[in-house]
Amino acid sequence: MDRASRSPDLRGASRKNVGLILYGAGSQLIVDVQESCARAGWRIAASVRNVDGPAYSDERCTIALDQLTPSHRKLPLLVPVFTPELRRIAVEEALRKGFANAATLIDPTAVVASSAQLGGGCYINAGCVIGGSAVLGDFIIMNSSARVAHHCRVGITCRSGPGSPFAAVPRCAEARSSEPEP
Repeated sequence: MDRASRSPDLRGASRKNVGLILYGAGSQLIVDVQESCARAGWRIAASVRNVDGPAYSDERCTIALDQLTPSHRKLPLLVPVFTPELRRIAVEEALRKGFANAATLIDPTAVVASSAQLGGGCYINAGCVIGGSAVLGDFIIMNSSARVAHHCRVGITCRSGPGSPFAAVPRCAEARSSEPEP
């Protein structure tokens, strides 16, 4: 996953002229990603059907692996596969297929602190709150209304269920011991 370059935080930026590749058309989560794209003004260039089985993406833009073109591979990539291990496998497959630009999609209804750090390929669903100085690794999925507390660290390919809270207690050794607790 470290081969994928991180795209900038594109919250509020229109992507209608660039396009986005959704890699994992068989994931039921893709419908939420499509809704977030619509709210954020992002254009979906293609949803890639990377495994056999039903496709839950908009059929008008769903393509098979063998239909990928060099132009597709240059576009920002998001992997909306909910299960962390399956997402890791899909990300590795996408990298082998030549994708290198990981998009981070933040639903416009989410609140993300300006001091939070988001890795490449993250998807922050509707109603999420990401606290100050929180750090999210690459290809994290925060499902609808999830909460990540300040200073919390969420590792690579983790995911949350709807409304899940993540909290962290800073290590005492790293705290400034000369200052009293408020």
